[in-house]
Amino acid sequence: GLGDVYKRQGHVLRKLLMSSLCQYADAYIAGHEHDLELLTDDCSLYPESKSTEPLPLIISGAASKMRGKHTPLAKYQEKTYPQYELIWSESFVWGFAHLAVNNMKDEIKIDFFTTPRDSSGKLTSAYNYTFKHRSK
Repeated sequence: GLGDVYKRQGHVLRKLLMSSLCQYADAYIAGHEHDLELLTDDCSLYPESKSTEPLPLIISGAASKMRGKHTPLAKYQEKTYPQYELIWSESFVWGFAHLAVNNMKDEIKIDFFTTPRDSSGKLTSAYNYTFKHRSK
């Protein structure tokens, strides 16, 4: 089924990307999903990681079709990847993530914004989080 395709893709992407991301990246930003998510990976499976700080995984994909969470896939990922931590997520919204890099403080600040369902288009601050700079 479709869930099995997602599982296989996840394993392949992890095998191809995570080692390099944990070693070199300060954050991973993707926009495929139709929701907003903030997760981290502790990079414990990748001893080549040069940082003890978690790797932020930022999903900013709520500008397309509104869709709910794929609950079975989320449960599968939580069980299969204990090194993930889901910090925040929001579905059935339109919105985006704004990132600000502060070189003076060595941090990345993520602000998630959404719009209310009343068609006003008014911007609403939904969640924000700050990460320490991972690479040195």
